[in-house]
Amino acid sequence: MADRRSPRIVAFTAAELDACGSQSTVVLAASIHAAQARTFRQLLWRRLALAAALWSLLGLLHIVPPIGIVVGWALFVAAAAAAGIFERRAGQRVLDLLAASAANRGG
Repeated sequence: MADRRSPRIVAFTAAELDACGSQSTVVLAASIHAAQARTFRQLLWRRLALAAALWSLLGLLHIVPPIGIVVGWALFVAAAAAAGIFERRAGQRVLDLLAASAANRGG
């Protein structure tokens, strides 16, 4: 007996999505975009953490002056925050589209 919680892969063609209506296509595209934004943020944060650690090491070895460490950390934090905001907006767009879709169906 197959496990009902196992992941499933579903494949659609563009013609099938267009037949379902443009709202389904928009929601699916937004969902994919949100997943890509989440993956981008995860990869970026890992790389920023490594870069910040190396930058701090350069500061501890007195290769970079203290003000350079502060500026570098500020840039790392700003980039991480921007990626988080980007991901949140993409996820919010999916939720808004799903709510609009439910409202259009009368649900």
